Amino acid sequence: MFYLERNNEIVWLNPSSASQKIDGSIIDAFDPADLVECQLSASWLERKGELIALVNGQLKISDKLPPEEKKKGDDLEYETAKEVLKLGIKQIRRSLRLKPKVYGNQIKPHNEIDLLFIWKGKLWIIDCKDRVSPHKLMENLRGDKKTLDNVLGQIKQNRTHYIKDDLVAIAETGGIMGKAVCVWKEDMPPELLSYANHLGVEFVRKDMLKEGLERILS
Repeated sequence: MFYLERNNEIVWLNPSSASQKIDGSIIDAFDPADLVECQLSASWLERKGELIALVNGQLKISDKLPPEEKKKGDDLEYETAKEVLKLGIKQIRRSLRLKPKVYGNQIKPHNEIDLLFIWKGKLWIIDCKDRVSPHKLMENLRGDKKTLDNVLGQIKQNRTHYIKDDLVAIAETGGIMGKAVCVWKEDMPPELLSYANHLGVEFVRKDMLKEGLERILS
């Protein structure tokens, strides 16, 4: 008999036997949606999303979402998925949707996973944000400076709170041995970057996508 530790280490229950490492990459070809379902306790996977692979340098998409599900950030997600697959990852799930485990069918999804894959025996989650910052949006407006500054401050506060919740959600979904990465169009504010580092969430800027992913996944 043996116990499988979280760091892919087999510990034999016979005291005279030594522990031994196993190659976690043996599960890299598994569907990542199946793996994340195994560790969900308070949620269930309402939608597995698209399954993406790289064939002859082009994205091959199975289980395509309907056209009405298309959203603004899709291009960044596909671009990120392609760069990840170039590094040797076998397949990626995109746009998975989670719902809380409660009675009734009226409960709305509470979390969406942009990209999900398995690499070197670990579950990886990538959260993509292709939005313009509130500061840049406010620069285009005209009006009383004090009023605009107050509005901007409130927007930043609300956005920071929302993103912190988002960071916690992706870190928890990845699990104890999972890895999480944020891909943003622009720099992450220092407060959020520090919070992400505390949670073990990596950060990559869109214009450094290839280099950033190579650094993290190598």
